[in-house]
Amino acid sequence: MSNIEKQTSQLSTKAYFNQPAVQNKFKELLGSKAPAFVTSVLQAVSANPLLAKADPASVYNSAAVAAILDLPINQSIGHAYIVPYKTKQKDGSYKDVAQFQLG
Repeated sequence: MSNIEKQTSQLSTKAYFNQPAVQNKFKELLGSKAPAFVTSVLQAVSANPLLAKADPASVYNSAAVAAILDLPINQSIGHAYIVPYKTKQKDGSYKDVAQFQLG
């Protein structure tokens, strides 16, 4: 794992999403809808303790897929979800990750 990956994996999801590069990517994808979309993703993360433990980069990637498809992350609407999973690593341990799921 590189130093950048180690630093990134130590960030909370909120800190990860507050990085300028992440903010700019969502602005590029969604324009003026970006702040509301990011807020909805962070609300979904804070509402789900398992998702809060997931790797922030995987949450970002899942959210980016929803943004590209122009689907809101909102549990009550149900168009798209970010779902926590555990994936087995080569050393036998498990890593918490998030995955995009179409509603």
